[in-house]
Amino acid sequence: MEFIYINSKSLKISITGKEMKERFLDANELDYSDIKTKRFFWELMDEAYEKTGFESTNAKLFVKIFPARDGGCEMFITKVEHQKKIKKEKKGFIFATTDADKLFMLCDRMKTRGFLGESQLYCDDTQFYLVCDSKIKKPSYINQKYIPEEKDYLFACEYGDVFNLTEEREAFLNEHMKMVCKKCAVEKMTKN
Repeated sequence: MEFIYINSKSLKISITGKEMKERFLDANELDYSDIKTKRFFWELMDEAYEKTGFESTNAKLFVKIFPARDGGCEMFITKVEHQKKIKKEKKGFIFATTDADKLFMLCDRMKTRGFLGESQLYCDDTQFYLVCDSKIKKPSYINQKYIPEEKDYLFACEYGDVFNLTEEREAFLNEHMKMVCKKCAVEKMTKN
């Protein structure tokens, strides 16, 4: 066996046909779900660490195997970086109520208080869900020093249940609820 250290994330291992036969393995039939293959692979990783310093403990590995004519193979092992999912920060809330009048009263009060964020309205058979995203993109024509923030709408809990807006909750509403109003729900639900 030949171990070639490419870099801290990549390694090449050349295995002869004779070495494969000694272990009763066939390069064309290597399958990680098979216990013999799994044991062989981790023996290779231990030997690679001893000979080259290639560290594979607790790493997610991508393995490519190229069978050779003599029954051996070339194996390329690459460490896969754990990609952190970047969550977009949501600022806002979800208001839930079974009473349409309370929904109208909340929207009136929010409009009076100067709500400028995005809002959508969802419903199911028994409940209304008002999604208010208070990330505010102030239009250039508004020359206002004070922009209302999420904390300015804490009074919403007087009208029903209030939950923090998260990507997961918003995705759940999109998937399982009927959308009543896609944009500007607060404005459209007011009496004025």
